[in-house]
Amino acid sequence: MRTFMLVSMGASFFVMIPLQAEGDSSFASTNTLSRTIQGVATGIGFLGAGLILQQSSRKSGVVKVRGLTTAATIWAAAGLGAAIGCGLWQMGLLGTLFVLLPLGGVKQVKDKVKIRVLRRQQSRQPQSAQPQEQLSSRPD
Repeated sequence: MRTFMLVSMGASFFVMIPLQAEGDSSFASTNTLSRTIQGVATGIGFLGAGLILQQSSRKSGVVKVRGLTTAATIWAAAGLGAAIGCGLWQMGLLGTLFVLLPLGGVKQVKDKVKIRVLRRQQSRQPQSAQPQEQLSSRPD
């Protein structure tokens, strides 16, 4: 959680620098803010790429990719920080809710679906899988 807060604050600070320095004509230009936001997005994209790990199993040949959600969340945190740094705090607040919704709600839905699938699979098991004790206690 601290990483997301730091990324968001850092992006906000980077965006506020050209906004605060607009009075200084030697520093400010018409494209400074745009270039700053592009630099933040590129840098965070590079950081996110470092978080994504690819693991492969030689036995099964299965490739597992980990860290996609974390990378996407850090990228979103930077975007939210940039919005807040530009003074768009309403967009930042609404965006925070939109980011937290899938992070919190999807796991609960996923777990419920997984439980239902497991129950269906258990109910579809053949009757021959019953223990021998139950089979031998039937009257002839």
